[in-house]
Amino acid sequence: MTKLVPFTGCVFNCYIPGGFWDTGLVYTAAVVLGGLGHSLIWPFKGLIGCSPGVYGMIGGCWIVWIFHNSRLHPLIAFVLPFALCAQMAGDVAAYLLFYTSSIGYASHFFGFCTGVTLALALLCFEYKETGLYQPIAPPTPVSYTHLRAHETGR
Repeated sequence: MTKLVPFTGCVFNCYIPGGFWDTGLVYTAAVVLGGLGHSLIWPFKGLIGCSPGVYGMIGGCWIVWIFHNSRLHPLIAFVLPFALCAQMAGDVAAYLLFYTSSIGYASHFFGFCTGVTLALALLCFEYKETGLYQPIAPPTPVSYTHLRAHETGR
């Protein structure tokens, strides 16, 4: 898991307009809200580490890949989903096969949800600020008689 941190941080840092500050915001918020979610589910169980921040970065990278795929470097756009899927599959397999009560799985889940939510919010804010956001206009009515006249050659 620790080998994926520089990769997700680099992707998030390069392709979110706020760069370093947005990356730090997502990481820190995922750590705090992941810990809060963990304490809501298991109130008398301690939590050590910042792994919810890693899962927040993974969730943010999924959003960057989904919504910014055309702006990503082609190699990153190709490798990113495979790396993230391998990480998530490994975590699910570890949970199912080697469950340990000392790992805060709920904090990982809440950290991931925080990363997804904040990345969506940051991208929406970017689109509105930079003018990339274009509201969808209602469809214009089509004149079928004009289309038929074109087909018959009149």
